[in-house]
Amino acid sequence: VEVRLRSGSTVLYDTVRESIGRYITDNFASLETHAPVSGWEEIKFIADEVDSVCCAESAHPLPLVPLQAVTLHIHIYELPLEGQDQMSVMCANPQEMSDGALGSNGDDDFEDGQEGDVAAMRLELPARRLEGIWESLIYEDGVKTRLLNYIYSSVVFAEQNVNQALIAWHRLLLLHGPPGTGKTSLCRALAQKISIRLSGMYQKTELVEINSHSLFSKWFSESGKLVQSLFTKIGQAADDPDTFVMVLIDEVESLAGSRSTGTSGNEPSDALRAVNALLTELDKLKHRRNVLVLTTSNITGSIDTYENQSIIDNAFLDRADIKQYIGLPPPEAIYWILRTCLCELVKAEIVRPRTLLDYKETLMIRDGLEDPIRRVRIGCVAAKKKADGAERSVKCSIKLLEIAERATGMSGRTLRRLPLLAHARTAVMKSGSKMLTMETYLNGMLMAVEDDKL
Repeated sequence: VEVRLRSGSTVLYDTVRESIGRYITDNFASLETHAPVSGWEEIKFIADEVDSVCCAESAHPLPLVPLQAVTLHIHIYELPLEGQDQMSVMCANPQEMSDGALGSNGDDDFEDGQEGDVAAMRLELPARRLEGIWESLIYEDGVKTRLLNYIYSSVVFAEQNVNQALIAWHRLLLLHGPPGTGKTSLCRALAQKISIRLSGMYQKTELVEINSHSLFSKWFSESGKLVQSLFTKIGQAADDPDTFVMVLIDEVESLAGSRSTGTSGNEPSDALRAVNALLTELDKLKHRRNVLVLTTSNITGSIDTYENQSIIDNAFLDRADIKQYIGLPPPEAIYWILRTCLCELVKAEIVRPRTLLDYKETLMIRDGLEDPIRRVRIGCVAAKKKADGAERSVKCSIKLLEIAERATGMSGRTLRRLPLLAHARTAVMKSGSKMLTMETYLNGMLMAVEDDKL
């Protein structure tokens, strides 16, 4: 269970944890995962200090979790005020590696007068700018939970001092797949989640997001030194045992390209030095219990060989504990993505409210496996609406299902743009009304999908 405090709250975490735990056990026999917990707002003390309460993940196989079958873990966290996320830069300076001038201070704000090119952004977690990303990413087959469990297991192994000579793990995760599938966003969301989960173990969590392209120099032999300089500063940040450091390397193929292609004369040898330096620095980081490295690549298909050619260096791939493919969303995921977009537009009062059914319910009705009249009747009783309103909800859900099937092959990034494009297509149909009907808007969304397919 995740509990977000109001910004500026001074209450003790243990006090809130005890109050929320007592409220849940006294009022619920079971909780639904990935859903908000309700009713706590009626308790004044909790309402004054708490912003939201959500039941997140569970090891229980069913979405409705009986409390007697699980142990309740309550994670308390607080976000900075809007626009006040703690962010700084890390610069890489090859001269530091040559002159031994690198100081012991890991603080990399511009105000400190550091020299060199900006090679990474450093963000203290949890951050307000990352809130909600985890919920917005929709994948199949429990990808998010599996990755979260891997990170948690790696932390447990480190905290229990498991001998790495006997059980090998490098604390390195690689996500690969087509562009626009949310790999980078998933890494950031994982970092945010871990910062919440580890709040009881570490006082601070930081995300260091590396700009791979800034680590290549036009000067011979300097690229390797830039890599060394940056990772030395990352190591300095990790010297604090109370800080957990998450390192994100986006489009890692640009930094860890295969050395076998470099030796053929197609690439300068300086790139090989950069790869060698990266591998050396990763080997150093694996011995730090408070560091985890997340990487992404836009390579599709087999990560080991792409178009009969090794793109990412095999030594780097061998160090990755998990190589997870993140593909284009299937129709079910597309349906849920678009459904969340529509809910946001209803909340923003751009589209008139209309209940949308679950994907599987809609599929069964559309394919004749469930009686829509019975579904309408259930909807009438549950929502206390007229029969024609419930029937329109069914029709809108089937229309959204059609759009999801037509949109197969689109990336998550493209799907998130559809609401704006659909509004542009339907704005002329508003006839002076402030809000669009759901039916009109869905027609515009279908037109936007067809336009993109051209």
